[in-house]
Amino acid sequence: MTENLTISNAPPEHPGMNFALLRQEGIKHIERLGGKLWTDYNTHDPGITILEQLCYAITDLSYRLDFEMKDLLAPAPGEKTGENRKQFFTAREILTVNPLTINDYRKLLIDIDGVKNAWVKPIKNSQPPIYYDSLLHTLTFEASKRTKQVNLNGIYRVLIEKEKNVSDEASLIEKVKSKLNQHRNLCEDFASVEILPIEEITINKAEIEIEEGFDVNELMAQIYLDLDNFISPHLQFFTLKELLEQGKTPEAIFDGVPLEHGFIDDEKLDSFIKKNQLHTSDIIRIILDIPGIKTVIIITISSDKSSESEEWALALDPNLTPQLKDIDGLTSNITFYKGQIPCNPNLAKAKTNLESLQQKNTQTPSTTQRKDIPIPVGQYRELSDYESIQNDFPATYGIGEIGLPASASPKRKAQAKQLQAYLMFFDQLLANYFAQLDHAKDLLSFQTKNKKTYFSQELYPIPGAPEILNLEQNLPEDKNDIDKIRINRFLDHLMAQFCEKFTDYSLLLYESILDEKLIDDKISFLQNYPQISAGRGKAFNYTDSSQVWDTENVSGLKQRICSLLGIPYHRKTLALCNESDETEGFHIVEHILLRPRSSNDPDSDENFS
Repeated sequence: MTENLTISNAPPEHPGMNFALLRQEGIKHIERLGGKLWTDYNTHDPGITILEQLCYAITDLSYRLDFEMKDLLAPAPGEKTGENRKQFFTAREILTVNPLTINDYRKLLIDIDGVKNAWVKPIKNSQPPIYYDSLLHTLTFEASKRTKQVNLNGIYRVLIEKEKNVSDEASLIEKVKSKLNQHRNLCEDFASVEILPIEEITINKAEIEIEEGFDVNELMAQIYLDLDNFISPHLQFFTLKELLEQGKTPEAIFDGVPLEHGFIDDEKLDSFIKKNQLHTSDIIRIILDIPGIKTVIIITISSDKSSESEEWALALDPNLTPQLKDIDGLTSNITFYKGQIPCNPNLAKAKTNLESLQQKNTQTPSTTQRKDIPIPVGQYRELSDYESIQNDFPATYGIGEIGLPASASPKRKAQAKQLQAYLMFFDQLLANYFAQLDHAKDLLSFQTKNKKTYFSQELYPIPGAPEILNLEQNLPEDKNDIDKIRINRFLDHLMAQFCEKFTDYSLLLYESILDEKLIDDKISFLQNYPQISAGRGKAFNYTDSSQVWDTENVSGLKQRICSLLGIPYHRKTLALCNESDETEGFHIVEHILLRPRSSNDPDSDENFS
């Protein structure tokens, strides 16, 4: 069915686009200023004609102001735009954060190649034990009746379940440690990283009846795949498209740490916990869900840590990670029946089918998959393009492109010139408004400080303008400080979008250098805001020996405070701080890194030994 398109006859919502309302307001203004002069305010009055042309020009300006923001900020075709013309950050840049919660750290670790699952456990009793002496009000290593053990918060133990194909465990541990120390938070530390040993799960005996017409080798492969995923599941990574199709908002999708392999759903992660028991009822249910399986006659399971077969439930060691025994060792323990006739699978064919199924089910994140929501690209609207109101006057006025006939008297030509000169005052105001609108993309950008805040454009395209204006030379540039004041205000507006301000900063600087330095620091703060915001609780990486002095390897808190104070935040050695050094700065001391370490403690880090 064809949809009928109609134009509403209702007045525009925005007053600036309502011609009738503008005309009415203009007449009211004229009545206040010239009420003693006679006129009937009809269209034949030249003053009303001028008013109507001005109202029409205002509706044009208002119409352009009503364009979508992406159009108002769109660059001209072929115009090069870099970081200096940036008005927005993408969702991945501005909504993600440095890991903060336990789940954030789990996501960060599971995103590492070779890590199947990870757990971050708080350590309640740090080693060596520390005691508080209530009489002397001191800390001691010796326990007594008057001492009480002090438990340090913020120390964690990391447990890793590796992928089956990982053979170099030492290399994987180093990768995990490096990632953790790159994203460590203030007053937190990771005492140890351990790869959990394997607890091998075996099906000791199983008898399964299958339906006619199904290949026993394919069923064996499917049973192994499903049981392996149940006993030691893989956490699914979602694509951005999948989460958006599920109805999740960008704020929810990008809430957390940015990952390389996609996105992890919090609800899925919460259910991705380590099993402490395996119930045969769950295993039977999984097998019966496979098409072609008729019934499970009997099944028993066991672990390599226990020789006893279990018919109901198998308790799992909490310090181990369960993993199903290879298909080579299971095939002979499972008997299939078609009716009363046993039909055992062929191991080679079952393994081939399993490899095919694993390839189909293996999640291979695409390097080209979209991990971010791009900034909307607008249509360039030529916002500064201004058509003089003089071109819309009736031809009898003689001021448009056609002008007056050659036979017109000198007096008539002079009158037309006078009207043109009078209207050029309005033309210039309107042209400047259009130019100002066109440069909104510059005013609302993290641009360099050397920019204008008031924009204008010449009227030379208007007929007769060069002769009337007679501006052969450029007017001298105004050197006052109004632009600096306005730049600061625009930057304040941009900072307010992030709920940030430099209010206290201005009290710390002398007025003579305030504007210049304040502009520099605000621009730097805005350009680096994603890093400043996401890493506000991040600590420095004490394991990176290549990033020591005079580097940006500092805590996020220090970077944020220094940026707000307008002082450099590069890491400096205390040895260089002397009385003659007038460079502002400060040091942050993390008490957790000053805790005593035992050389015999397996959790002791080499950086503190």
